[in-house]
Amino acid sequence: MATTQTVLNSDGGEEILHRRPLAPQSSGGASELDISQFGTFADSKGAPIHRWFQYPAGFSFRAVEYALDTFGIRPGQRVYDPFTGTGTTEVTCKGRGVSSGGTEAHPFVVRIAQTKVRWDYD
Repeated sequence: MATTQTVLNSDGGEEILHRRPLAPQSSGGASELDISQFGTFADSKGAPIHRWFQYPAGFSFRAVEYALDTFGIRPGQRVYDPFTGTGTTEVTCKGRGVSSGGTEAHPFVVRIAQTKVRWDYD
């Protein structure tokens, strides 16, 4: 079932936002994608490769999966991450066969990202 929410825009106008289920109702009762953990490292703590280094500015690899699915990104296309961090976007893309690249200013974090994306895995 879709829910709606009214929000005010910066120009003072109102906008109606619609939240729709992304999957049919499951037996577990969760019919909508839980995005509350997207901005945290929580989902990545148990995921291979992603769990190697807990980065305070990191985000969930599930957020990247969601974006790839939402925008229909497939192998043969390329993704650019302007704030690579520890390579969450790049590792997730590699796992799906999507080419990716990015930039990161911190040399130590660059080394972590390079190590993670150079790892061969199935």
